[in-house]
Amino acid sequence: KKSILTVGKNCRINSIEIIGEGTVVIGNNVEIRDVFINLGKQSKLTIGNNVFIGKHSKFIIYGECSIGDDILIAPDVLIVDNDHIISSKVKVKDSGLNIQNILISNNVWIGAKSVITKGVVIEENCVIGSLSVVNKNCEKNFIYAGVPSKKLKSIENE
Repeated sequence: KKSILTVGKNCRINSIEIIGEGTVVIGNNVEIRDVFINLGKQSKLTIGNNVFIGKHSKFIIYGECSIGDDILIAPDVLIVDNDHIISSKVKVKDSGLNIQNILISNNVWIGAKSVITKGVVIEENCVIGSLSVVNKNCEKNFIYAGVPSKKLKSIENE
């Protein structure tokens, strides 16, 4: 079985490599530059409208990942909705996966080389600083950065 790709209007896709058996739905006015997507069986990656995804970003999705509208994802970002179940009784390669969906709301900017991990919800109007590891939810209207990421500053209406 192959993956299913649906692409909206006015999209510019430089290069996209998709492996696996899931579904990718891309909205309108999306620009993708040299991106890799690894999908598990029956997984789904949804990309909203007016989204930019920078070069060498990677998505490893075995559940569901939803990316809202008006999103900037800088180069070399990793978004992964799973990790391995670790047990002393089972070899890691045979251990199975712990999968938790990811939601990235509207008007979010994710800085270069950041990692978004399983189960994370990034609410609207957030900025994630470069080189951050986001392993907890991000409240709307804040800037987050660091390893692990921490809330740094409110984004106030000007």
